[in-house]
Amino acid sequence: MKQLLAILRKEVRDNFRDKRSMFFSLLYGPVLMPLMIFAPLMIMMNRYSIDNDRVMTIEVSGSENAPNLLAFLHQNNIDYKEAAEDYKEKVKKDLVDVVLEIPSDYPTHFRAGEPAALYLHYDSENSASQKTFRQLKTVLDKFNALLKSERFAVRGIDENIFKPLDIVERNASTVSQKAKFTNGFLPFLFLFPLLMGGFYLAIDTTAGERERLSFEPLLSLAVPRSVLVFAKWLSVCLFVNLSFFLTIVGTCVAQLLASKDFDMILSLSFPVLAKLVLTMWPLTLLMSAFLFTVAAIARNTKEAQSQMGFAMMLPMAPYFVLQFAELKPSYETMAIPVLGQFQLVQDLVAGEALNIGYLLISAGSAILLTLILLVVSINSYRKEKMLT
Repeated sequence: MKQLLAILRKEVRDNFRDKRSMFFSLLYGPVLMPLMIFAPLMIMMNRYSIDNDRVMTIEVSGSENAPNLLAFLHQNNIDYKEAAEDYKEKVKKDLVDVVLEIPSDYPTHFRAGEPAALYLHYDSENSASQKTFRQLKTVLDKFNALLKSERFAVRGIDENIFKPLDIVERNASTVSQKAKFTNGFLPFLFLFPLLMGGFYLAIDTTAGERERLSFEPLLSLAVPRSVLVFAKWLSVCLFVNLSFFLTIVGTCVAQLLASKDFDMILSLSFPVLAKLVLTMWPLTLLMSAFLFTVAAIARNTKEAQSQMGFAMMLPMAPYFVLQFAELKPSYETMAIPVLGQFQLVQDLVAGEALNIGYLLISAGSAILLTLILLVVSINSYRKEKMLT
């Protein structure tokens, strides 16, 4: 045990000295990568979502021609002010988001029951203008539907006559659209920090030590190769776990501080997050052993980086499989490491109860594969080619 702890302390100390490894382990995977995923999504949601509770002010040309329309807009959180004479130029120059033009013949056509034209001036290349336009257009469509219904009623006509079919959608799925959307990227969000958290650390503790010529003195110590491998694996595993839990903490903080636009993308309760941690944690052991084993086979840092780049595609394969294949959770799929964890994560996000049997099988298969990889690493360390 003393030998194990001594080597572990040495490896952890070396890891902390490697700034590049610390960047990818503690910053890139847990912080920057989720930020790169969520920030564009939040911007897109904010840009294209319509908040009908938001009070906005538009400019109107010819407001005297439609007082009832403007009163309806006011009831739906849209106020107005008079537009300048050069409002078309202002819209082009992005000085005004939207201008509602009510022509002088609007009252005449309106009273005659004829289509009364309204003109909406906006700039589709301006995101603020486009968002204001969509909110205004939604309210105008609502006003248009109300007028149509009233005109049918005045003439004693049942408007349902013009609806020969009443199509009722009954979706049998119990998964919400937000859950489906979240399932599309959440497994990747949790797996990526595990891989990046140990990528350079695994390389540095194996191929890196060879290049620094500190590997041969380490092997010459009276320490069993199994203890040496286990200590190095634990040092990688420590930072992979740290990267994983920083991702969880970052997700919690983001949900507490972010706006409701973030809630439209990802909203996980703390009990669900706790179950997600329980489900995904065995992968921290597996990914650490996987990265360490792949790096241990390489003869130098460059070769290790090349091998790791291709090898990292293997843990990502189940993620892409679930994007294109409709695989239902079963005891067989739970026995496949990574795939079983991904399916459990998707069930949890969808509101399903955690299946303890599935959890035990998925965790057991991940731990079993971890032990197999460690045995492979120990056998590699016992070969003479480790010194070449």
